[in-house]
Amino acid sequence: MSDQMSSNLSRKQWCEIKGIPTSTYDYRCKVVKLALEEKMKETSDANAPIVASNNIEPVQSEPTFAKVNLQAPTIVSSGICIKLANAEVSIAPDTPTEHIHMVMEALAYVK
Repeated sequence: MSDQMSSNLSRKQWCEIKGIPTSTYDYRCKVVKLALEEKMKETSDANAPIVASNNIEPVQSEPTFAKVNLQAPTIVSSGICIKLANAEVSIAPDTPTEHIHMVMEALAYVK
């Protein structure tokens, strides 16, 4: 089943290539599903729901690990960007107010 799913072929195409009738493939999938459901009933809480999945993979006996980025996200503020014909002025968010006033006054006198 996993070979068929990972092949990116339709069920019918995969069965034709392997020389297996689709009815046989469907029957075998049903048998595997029923056996899995029975095994889950034996090993799990009797009241827990059983959900069938098309992505059945073997259970690994050894632990697997995943790398998780635990760094705090960096907050990026856009600031101010003023574009004129031949000039561009970018003002960072932490720019002192006095500097912004000076830039604005200088821009007021630009011809």
